[in-house]
Amino acid sequence: MTHHGGPSYARSCLRDLRPLPALRERLQEDLTKAGSMIDLILSGIAALLILVYLVWALLRPEDF
Repeated sequence: MTHHGGPSYARSCLRDLRPLPALRERLQEDLTKAGSMIDLILSGIAALLILVYLVWALLRPEDF
């Protein structure tokens, strides 16, 4: 029976990147930046929707 996944599998994947520490660092930085950008975009969209809702409720309170 073959076991896929788990800590030993993760170590073997990281072992492939050991000879290339610069590449490993760049990949890690890029993933962190991408995650931050997605968070900022989602937060901006949520803030914009809330702003539209509040302005609409202020101008047309009878709709709510």
